[in-house]
Amino acid sequence: MLKELIENAAFLFALSAVYSLFARSRDRLGIWIKLATGISFGVIAVAGMVFPVHYAPGIIYDGRSIIMTLAGLFGGGVTTAVAATIAIAWRVFLGGPGVWAGVASIVASGLVGLIFRRACDNRPEKVGILRLFLIGVVSHLAMLSCQLLIIPWPTGVSVIGRIWLPVMLVFPVATVLAGLLIGSAERNVQNEQQLRQSQSLLQRSQAVGRVGSWEFDHNQNRLTWSDEVYRIFGVDPQVFIPSPEKFLDCVHPEDREKVDAAWTRSLAEKADGYEVEYRIVRPSDKAVRVILEKCEHEKDDTGRVIRSVGIAQDITERKEAEHQLQRAKEFAEKLIRTANVIFVQLDNQGNIVMINEAAERITGYTLAEVQGKSWFEILVPKKRYPHVWEVFERIAQNGDVLKSFENPIITKNGEERYIVWQNSALKEGETFLGMISFGIDITELKRAELERERLIYAIEQTNEVVMITDADGIIQYVNTAFEKVTGFTRAEIIGKTPEILRSSQHDEAFYRNIWETIRTGRTWTGRIVRKRKDGSLFTVESTISPVKNETGQIVNFVFVDRDITEQLRLEQERASLEEQLQQAQKLESVGRLAGGVAHDFNNMLNVIIGYGEMVLHKLHNEDPLRDYVNKIMEAANRSAELIRQLLAFSRRQPLHPEVLNLNAIIQNLEKMLRRLIGEDIILELALADDLGMVMADPVQMEQVIINLAVNARDAMPKGGKLLIETANVQLDETYVRKHVGVQPGNYVMLAVTDTGCGMDKETLSRIFEPFFTTKEKGKGTGLGLSTVYGIVKQSGGHIWVYSEPGRGTTFKIYLPQTEAKQEPRTVVVTGETETARGGGEHILVVEDEGSLRKLIEVGLSSLGYKVTVAASGGEALLLVEEKGLKPDLVITDVVMPYISGKEMINRLQRNQPDLKVLYMSGYTDNAIVHHGILDPDIVFIQKPFTLRDLVKKVQEILQSGHK
Repeated sequence: MLKELIENAAFLFALSAVYSLFARSRDRLGIWIKLATGISFGVIAVAGMVFPVHYAPGIIYDGRSIIMTLAGLFGGGVTTAVAATIAIAWRVFLGGPGVWAGVASIVASGLVGLIFRRACDNRPEKVGILRLFLIGVVSHLAMLSCQLLIIPWPTGVSVIGRIWLPVMLVFPVATVLAGLLIGSAERNVQNEQQLRQSQSLLQRSQAVGRVGSWEFDHNQNRLTWSDEVYRIFGVDPQVFIPSPEKFLDCVHPEDREKVDAAWTRSLAEKADGYEVEYRIVRPSDKAVRVILEKCEHEKDDTGRVIRSVGIAQDITERKEAEHQLQRAKEFAEKLIRTANVIFVQLDNQGNIVMINEAAERITGYTLAEVQGKSWFEILVPKKRYPHVWEVFERIAQNGDVLKSFENPIITKNGEERYIVWQNSALKEGETFLGMISFGIDITELKRAELERERLIYAIEQTNEVVMITDADGIIQYVNTAFEKVTGFTRAEIIGKTPEILRSSQHDEAFYRNIWETIRTGRTWTGRIVRKRKDGSLFTVESTISPVKNETGQIVNFVFVDRDITEQLRLEQERASLEEQLQQAQKLESVGRLAGGVAHDFNNMLNVIIGYGEMVLHKLHNEDPLRDYVNKIMEAANRSAELIRQLLAFSRRQPLHPEVLNLNAIIQNLEKMLRRLIGEDIILELALADDLGMVMADPVQMEQVIINLAVNARDAMPKGGKLLIETANVQLDETYVRKHVGVQPGNYVMLAVTDTGCGMDKETLSRIFEPFFTTKEKGKGTGLGLSTVYGIVKQSGGHIWVYSEPGRGTTFKIYLPQTEAKQEPRTVVVTGETETARGGGEHILVVEDEGSLRKLIEVGLSSLGYKVTVAASGGEALLLVEEKGLKPDLVITDVVMPYISGKEMINRLQRNQPDLKVLYMSGYTDNAIVHHGILDPDIVFIQKPFTLRDLVKKVQEILQSGHK
């Protein structure tokens, strides 16, 4: 049995040799070597089973437990699995009663090896003798346990009893011996791998660092180069045999003397070595490379150099980098020195180390003036000093650097300039050395920003509409006025085009002309009707200007619009007001002319009527001349009626105003109006129930209504409708602005509307002119509307006409409302009396018209009055004040040259307070009214008058208390 056990152990030594062979290729072949190693372990395990120890029929013992243990310990999982598979297959093939115990032993031994491999961190080559012995003991105890448990009882106990001692004596020892052999082989393989790795690492390191090594044996005069030296010098090691001479041939001709001198001098001076930098010219590509060579000499006991060892490093890239770095440094220094930004270097106390040219130019100080001095004391404004110093201290203590820091400086000439700083702390480890700062002068930018802010503020505050688009017409900006005028908000309009404001008032050609103009770089100006957000239209005076960049390319369009909608409306109103004013002025001029003519003509008529009356008085009833005189008187009276109409137009007729309700006047006239206009014209009344009161002459207002009704009838020859309306109205400031001469307030409106032929603009402009008529010759005097105009104006009211050809006419009369109460009217009935005669009373007649003055003198004298005449107020004053004339009555014209009748009477009544007066006039203007001519205590007679009327007035005054 011992013989077989020794034979099995012998297989283990063969296993170590095979393992060593496979292990050397493990790094290259990987998994395949592991498979091959597993096969080797399995085959040797099978060989052991071929020469087993036969204990009993079918029960054998061999070295497979050792082999499987070592497979697990040194081979790992793959190797163990392959080896166990082969061994198990063979054991099953052999068969016998112990087959399953044998299989269990194979598996248990392999697991023990794997467990101990894991326990030694997969480094089995470091396992010592004691641990190998322990592994052998554990492995075979596991094997015996499998035998004991699996082999049937009591055969298993009998077998174990006989085999355990030889197994436990031989197999653990064999495990130790085989483990030592395989471990030794593993260590050799590991050492070889480490050597190869070291050599490879050295080669890679030399290649990476471009450093090659060389050695020169002085005794044998032999030069040896490493592979990297060959690569650096660009020569083939198979062809090039290095020697000092061939080495110098590779050195650049200009550097050979330097290299040779360094070598020779170090040997002559018995130096420890040398260092030299030179250039080579590589034979392979003629490239020039820079080499740094270092050499150390080995000496014998006598001090003679016997061996020299050195390195050759290719520093071409480093030299180029150093050169570039130097150039970059010089460039950076030049850039900092000449840059258009401020550069400042401060030490850790804030003192100036360096400033560049830009800093000198901007601050006004030279480096020599400020070097070593405190930056904060010289250049920081006093009001900013604490804040800036705090920032510097924060940087010094914490390295807390603001990305951007805006702070002004004070220049040498005292100017304050705004600078944006970028600061960096200079440190050595944790020690603060100082600070460098780059500053950009933004003074002009600040000023430009302020100007821009002012411009934006102005644009935002202006009433002009401002819109800015890009070159494609996309809106980029609008101001507040734009929002107010158009109704669009910025959010709604930005990103749109100006077409959003386009109205239908202009055609495509209009807008095309605008864009063609501005896109060629010209400015367009003109009026545009635009559309608001709500759809309403507004008119602007627009200026559209292109904005160009430095290259002349159009980048924006600026629209500046002035909303002239209100201006146009005001212009239209102004034109209307001017037209009204011109019409009013024309009518006023015509009125003054008519009034003047009427006044003078009245005097003439008074003479005609007076003398005619005197002639009639002297002619007997059958006198044939009486008929002629009557014709003369008839013509004179008709002329007097025309004069009264002219006076009404010129507002110079006497009025007797009362508090009236126009509704009552209209209702009283209704029947007469219906007969007047005829049956083919429908009369409608629309009278306000609560109509206010007005102050007017009722007779004159009746004349106004009748004249308008007649005028309307003549405009409707084929029939129609006549509407008379009254209403309370309030004329506000808006109405007043559109109508000349109107004052705001409460009015009563009288409107007369017909459906007649209407009038054109030219006719409307002349309807109130005296003697203007559109009727046929002989059909009208042209004084009807003139009389209406005069009465309304003299009553303090206003009259406006609205008419279009073919669409009828509306006359609107506005009379001011009055708060006065209406008084009941009284009717005075007078009887016809004979002309009374005077009793010798002294009458002073003052009249500037000679013929009328003579008529009054003759008429009154013929009736028994003593008459004195004066041609002017001055002459009358002379008669009374200087010649002592004491008249009982003064008959005076109101309006005379130099001094009016009222002024004259006032002077006369100073000395004769009870002096009686009779005023006469063809008209009463505002001056007469203001002087109290129509006061109740004053007696007035209207020209032209009859002698009978004059005598009646004279007798009333002389017999009454009138003065």
